[in-house]
Amino acid sequence: IDIITSDYATKPDGNIGAGACAYDKNDCFQSDSSTIQNTCAGRLSCMVYHFAKTLATCENRPSAYLHIGYTCVPNNIT
Repeated sequence: IDIITSDYATKPDGNIGAGACAYDKNDCFQSDSSTIQNTCAGRLSCMVYHFAKTLATCENRPSAYLHIGYTCVPNNIT
């Protein structure tokens, strides 16, 4: 697994309910790539849990979801 991006996100209105768990390019994002890189990079599989964070770059709103961009890398490159 190669981690491209890892961002906690919050909705502009601060909604953290069930409907808030959907990616939208207009959401406010705060990167957390280093944590996910340390957990998942180079592994065959990976499970990550979202724990709400206060996002300083998003007016201290709580995170609604964690969005991870990744690619699968083959074991053998021929």
